[in-house]
Amino acid sequence: MTVAEKVVEQVATKGTAMGLRIAGLFATLMFMSHEAGGNDDSIWNEGREQRFHELQHKKSQGTLTQQEKNELNDLYRHWLWYTKGGREGERAGSYLSNRAIFNRGSRNFKLEQGNASSGWKHIYDRHINPSRFPKKTKFDPNLSESDIKRLLNKTLKHGKESNYDGLPVFEYRTKTNGTYRKYRATVNTDGTVRTFHPLE
Repeated sequence: MTVAEKVVEQVATKGTAMGLRIAGLFATLMFMSHEAGGNDDSIWNEGREQRFHELQHKKSQGTLTQQEKNELNDLYRHWLWYTKGGREGERAGSYLSNRAIFNRGSRNFKLEQGNASSGWKHIYDRHINPSRFPKKTKFDPNLSESDIKRLLNKTLKHGKESNYDGLPVFEYRTKTNGTYRKYRATVNTDGTVRTFHPLE
């Protein structure tokens, strides 16, 4: 583990006074850690860095909401992709921070961790991870896990429903970061989300 990684681990997971004092070193060490395999500048930028520090400060005061805790986890994952990419970035991003439940009328759908064939891991490997399945459609790299869950919620709740191979399919077109895209969600017979991805 590099010095930069130790700093981020301290700040992101412990929220201690020492962690906050060393947070000032974060920006410098982040750029020094390019030798660890940095890849895409769009994954980590000044705005994300500033937001990370804001949330970390709130964490030290014990005032983080659950939504902000999820956002802090997302930011840490983006940092891993920026500085390391590869295996550790994949491991961090492929784990769902928490399960999500979506409603469409009286029906409930669940997004769970899953595996290579279904669920968050399936979605992450094929439609988020930039280093795998290059021919698959990919979500905007600036979208966090929380952003993708919000898109999934809209698609399941408001999307046009059809059926493919015995499974419910929902398609929904919406504007994301200034661009309209169409998304598709497929649900297993037990109500768990099988896959979710952009169509274009």
